[in-house]
Amino acid sequence: MKRCIILAFLPLFFTGCGLTRIVTVAPDHYSPSTYSTVVTVPRTRTVTTTTRVVPASSDISLCLDLQAVGAAFAQSSTVQEFENLLNNSSYMLSNLDLNGDGYVDYLRVMETVRGYAHVFLIQAVLAPNVYQDVATVVAEVNGYVNTHVQIIGSSYIYGPNYIVQPVFVVTPAIYAHLMRPSYSPWRSPWYWNHYPSCYRRPAPIYYSHYHAYVDTFMRNHRYCHEVSYAKSCHYPDYVRVCSSDQRNDYGQQHPEQAFTVRNAEIATSPRTPSSSVRSATSSTVNARTTLDNQESSPKTTVSTTGRGS
Repeated sequence: MKRCIILAFLPLFFTGCGLTRIVTVAPDHYSPSTYSTVVTVPRTRTVTTTTRVVPASSDISLCLDLQAVGAAFAQSSTVQEFENLLNNSSYMLSNLDLNGDGYVDYLRVMETVRGYAHVFLIQAVLAPNVYQDVATVVAEVNGYVNTHVQIIGSSYIYGPNYIVQPVFVVTPAIYAHLMRPSYSPWRSPWYWNHYPSCYRRPAPIYYSHYHAYVDTFMRNHRYCHEVSYAKSCHYPDYVRVCSSDQRNDYGQQHPEQAFTVRNAEIATSPRTPSSSVRSATSSTVNARTTLDNQESSPKTTVSTTGRGS
């Protein structure tokens, strides 16, 4: 009898011992105007809250966080792994759906090398032989000390001069790969309707949910915990270097979706355009799940425990 009582209370004991907050968010597709979220908090109680949500962000600059791109670049051991991480449906580092087909666009990486400079052009695959430049990672890797990395957003999506510069606290894992004597530039083999298994064509999710995925990813990796915003490119010749790979197919078809048209009222100064849009949109997207009790609690995030790359 005593053994049965002890076994019955074991699950409660282990539930209370953990420190991880587990949040089950709405499904990864557009849902009605309200959704229910179950939040389990160790040592407290489980509550269900119903929160009014707004549609996914109308501004495409909010659908790919370039800080997360920099973090993914740093922790990848190869460029192929970097591309896989950008498209891994378990992490949801991208929420872009430029062609509006109801699926997050696959992002391919095309690399060009000039001396110590590695230019990685990230392009959305939108249709057969239709691509759109999204961002460019420029890495000057000359030994483990003399290195410089910037992520430059496409002016069509992010506006002019939107440049993210990661501040690495640990030497990026990818450096060793890029400095190999026999290194060969990465050219993505994937194209429309031919994708790696890590990409499962997820549907776009609400901005608040996407932001939760990005926050969790940024906290769980060890390479970069802060970024700065540069006013100019450290390697301005990157445009010429990757010119043979540049594609603006979607931009030519939809000039009305350019950043300067979407946000004509915002001053076009370095860092300001996309940051202003992010701030304005984030203030209206208030779908973050919160506990309805008065107890103070940690920030709500999406647990990625058990998610693999």
